[in-house]
Amino acid sequence: MSNWITNNFDIDLWIKLAGDHPFKFEHQRDQWLDHAITEAKPEVRARLEGLRWEMTMDLEIAKNKLHPCQSISQRLIDHLQDVKDILAGDHQPFVYNRPAQVLEFAARSAD
Repeated sequence: MSNWITNNFDIDLWIKLAGDHPFKFEHQRDQWLDHAITEAKPEVRARLEGLRWEMTMDLEIAKNKLHPCQSISQRLIDHLQDVKDILAGDHQPFVYNRPAQVLEFAARSAD
């Protein structure tokens, strides 16, 4: 994995960029994630893509002023920690512990 991912991540710079230039921040974040996923081991790429999707959805939810900001912020921090752990090789297989509810759909009649 590239040292650029692990050694050159300056959180203070990212915070400043997010505050001063939010569109540039989003572009840089997307590039950083692209690079991180591309450079990651093949067996963790799907999980990283999943985390990227979750972060993107959390950011979409955050645009809704009714959703608690603190909750979204903590989720994003947790996602970034997961990315960091996966890239460092400290990852466990993703297991979703809640049972799934399987829905049955009735076929439409050909009327």
